[in-house]
Amino acid sequence: MQSDMSVDEGDRGKPLIIFVHGLGMDEYIWTDPSSARILGGALPITVLLSEKPLRCDTISPNISIGDLPDPLKLRTIFHDLRDRGYPTVTWSQRRPAGPVDSAVSELAEVMDRAVRRHEGDIVLVCHSRGGLIARKYLAGGCRKEAVSKIRALITVCTPHKGSSLAGLAAYMSPFVKIIAPFISVAGDPSTLKKTMARVTDFIKSSAVSELLPASGFFETLRDGKMDGVRCLTLGGTDPGLFSVYRWKQKRTERGSLSYPEEMLSFPGVFEKIVPSMLYPDEMKKGYGDGLVTAESSRLPWSDEHHDFPLNHAKMLFDKRARETILSFIDANF
Repeated sequence: MQSDMSVDEGDRGKPLIIFVHGLGMDEYIWTDPSSARILGGALPITVLLSEKPLRCDTISPNISIGDLPDPLKLRTIFHDLRDRGYPTVTWSQRRPAGPVDSAVSELAEVMDRAVRRHEGDIVLVCHSRGGLIARKYLAGGCRKEAVSKIRALITVCTPHKGSSLAGLAAYMSPFVKIIAPFISVAGDPSTLKKTMARVTDFIKSSAVSELLPASGFFETLRDGKMDGVRCLTLGGTDPGLFSVYRWKQKRTERGSLSYPEEMLSFPGVFEKIVPSMLYPDEMKKGYGDGLVTAESSRLPWSDEHHDFPLNHAKMLFDKRARETILSFIDANF
C-alpha cells in the first residue's frame, strides 16, 4: 500500500519541498489549516491559535475561548513556497498516532516516488515529531539514491532531545474535561464523550511515550551531521496554548464596560495539579512552547537556530518564523 501524496509540480528548476507533519496531525496542517485537527483528530488546530477576545462574542453565557483567526488568512510556509513556484509534496501519515518507525517507512515511500518525479535537490520541512521522522529516515540506511538528493533539513518545534510532557499523561484528564465542552458541537453529550475518549486514548498512546527523553526511540537513534545537508531549527518560548475567558462588567463615568478576565489557561492550569518538582520547562514561559522546550528544539549540529516567543502551533503561522525559513532556503539554493 502506497502513501497518498499531494503534489504541486511547480518550477522543476527549484528544489522539491517535502513536508512532514507531526504526531496526531495530517497534511492539512500545511495546506488547509482551518481543516486541521490535533490530538488524534479530536480538536481543531485553531484552538491553539486564539487570542485574548476583543469583542463579547461568547460560546455560553459570559464565557469565551478567545478570538479565533480568520481561516482565510491562515498561511504556512507551504503557501509561501508554493506561491514562489517551489514544487511541493505533502502527505497524511496512515497512522498519525502510530510509532515513528511506521511513519519513517511512509516517508521512504514518499521519497522513492518523489525522486522518480523530480531530478533536483530535496528539502525536508518538518513540524514537531515530523523532524524525528526525518532524522530516523536519514539515519536508517534507506535507498542511497533518495537520501543523496536531500540538501536541507528544516525542523519547527521538534523535540530533538525528547519531551518530558509525554510522562504527564495522567494529569491530562482534568484538562480534557475543561476544554472539551467548549469544542463539542452545541454541547452535544455524545460528541463531548467521544472527544474526551479520543484525546485520552491519544495522550496515553505508545507513540506519545516514544517522545520521552529516555525512550527506546532516542536510545537507538544514531545520527549526526551529514555532508551536504544544511540544517535549520526553530523553537518557541511561549507556553500559552489555550485560555478560557469570562466577560465581566465594570462601571465607568460613561456607563458599563465589558472586559475579558482569564479564568484559566493551559498549561497554566497544570501548576495547580502537577507537583512543583515535576512541573516541566516545556510549560515555563521563556523556556518552552507548551509542548517542547526551546533547548530540545535545537539540533546540536544545526547550521542555524532561532527562537521565537510563540507556542507550538503559532510557530507554523507566524510571519517572522516563515520569513526565517524562506531566507534560509533562498540563501542555500
